[in-house]
Amino acid sequence: MIQVSNLAFRYSPSVAIRFPDFSVARGQHFLLLGDSGSGKTTLLHLVGGLLRNYEGSVSVDSTELATLSETALDRFRGQKIGFIFQRNHLLSALSVEQNLMMSPYLAGLPIDNGRIADVLATLGLAEKRKSRVNTLSQGQAQRVAIARAVLNKPAIIFADEPTSALDDKNCDRVIALLLEAASQHESTLIIATHDQRLKSHLTQQIQLTAS
Repeated sequence: MIQVSNLAFRYSPSVAIRFPDFSVARGQHFLLLGDSGSGKTTLLHLVGGLLRNYEGSVSVDSTELATLSETALDRFRGQKIGFIFQRNHLLSALSVEQNLMMSPYLAGLPIDNGRIADVLATLGLAEKRKSRVNTLSQGQAQRVAIARAVLNKPAIIFADEPTSALDDKNCDRVIALLLEAASQHESTLIIATHDQRLKSHLTQQIQLTAS
């Protein structure tokens, strides 16, 4: 599903970061570990097609990302990949439902109201469907971000530090939700984190070191 080889990214002509070669099969779950400055977020953005102009190879679902046009990459990402960012990037003035509807719309997929209802119910948010995002608690908004990420049944789910600001109870709840969502659709799950608590939930790891 994901194959990375000889990958490097230049922040400037004189500053570059190089990443280890690795491959992740369909349905596997990995932690992406490393200290601050090791490039965890950068690597997620590279394999997710959010950063371009890299050196080396990034192949996702047998497609080399560098060969795709911007338009094709946007469509590919929307159909194949679900992202959960450190900040949820929800549109606060819109309702939960409207935020979720943006996901299939941007991917060029039909909007499935039944699917929206099912995902919200799974995440305990059925009663919040019409609520504006700016009325939600932090934990509820985070679950909406997870719902948005899994709505299109992506082959890959990337999560960037999803538990860093959470207490133990909510950390366990969020990681359980991610694992359940990934398992339902045999999705590959990669979580970038420095949160040592997650090591008890996912044993397979990709380790980065600061250069």
